[in-house]
Amino acid sequence: MKPFARINLSSAALRRVILVSSFALAAMAEAEPLPPKLEDYTHVCKMCGDVTHYPRSYTKPRSMVERLRDGCAKLRSLGLDITLDESVLCRHCVSADKLKIPRFATVVKRDDYSNRRIGDKVEYLYSRVGTSRWYVAPRGNRYWVNHRYIDDDGNILGNNVCIRLHPDLKDPADGHANKGDKMKILCKDGDWVGVEWRAPYPIPWPASCFGDVEYGEGEDASLSRIVNHFEWSIKGRRSQVNLNDMELLLAYMRGSKKVLRGCIMQPIDEYLPEINKLLGKEPTDSSTTERSKP
Repeated sequence: MKPFARINLSSAALRRVILVSSFALAAMAEAEPLPPKLEDYTHVCKMCGDVTHYPRSYTKPRSMVERLRDGCAKLRSLGLDITLDESVLCRHCVSADKLKIPRFATVVKRDDYSNRRIGDKVEYLYSRVGTSRWYVAPRGNRYWVNHRYIDDDGNILGNNVCIRLHPDLKDPADGHANKGDKMKILCKDGDWVGVEWRAPYPIPWPASCFGDVEYGEGEDASLSRIVNHFEWSIKGRRSQVNLNDMELLLAYMRGSKKVLRGCIMQPIDEYLPEINKLLGKEPTDSSTTERSKP
């Protein structure tokens, strides 16, 4: 038999094959993963009625809250005594101070990367790049501008104007401002004007450079509330919310033999100690594999 001897397509059949292949390729192209979308979340407190807004982020706060609400509702329908505590989402009811959310800190030592002074205030940000922590600096600190480049109302009069740490020029310029930038004038010293200035760029610093953490929040609430402080109560025991724990409990309560952990289906019996801890049960013999519903 010659190769391809059985292939005998008419022109119409060939056109159909080409058309189907084109649709298949188009479907594959449409199925390519899309980049993650930014998402925000606006929370209306059931206790006080005030609104708390969480900024747009790849963290997807709205999806996370909705997923937790749905998962807890399913667990209750399966007979588990579980309550999702959403009070932390309201920054009017629960302060950042109470939650210990750091937003501002004080420089306690200088770093080779920057000329920041000991005692300067910096704003703490939670994002990371590689192994570095990022900060926005400075905030509310006194810097110096030559009087030729600033008017009596604090308006910068030129471009690439040096903002200095000291009027005696012992340190290099800390940054630059441009025409139209507005400064708050604090004092005057000869040819120099002391101003309050906030650099508009983030600077990576090791956390060891900071201490005396202060607290505060702006118009938007910190995403740390959802990521690090959101809690639930399982049989009266409060703990930090964990999406993986929720999926584990759902699989257990449904009587599943396996549970998805990472990208692999694992036997759920391997996670019995973890499940018992979540449910507040006493530790059992690790050799026992028989499960009983709570």
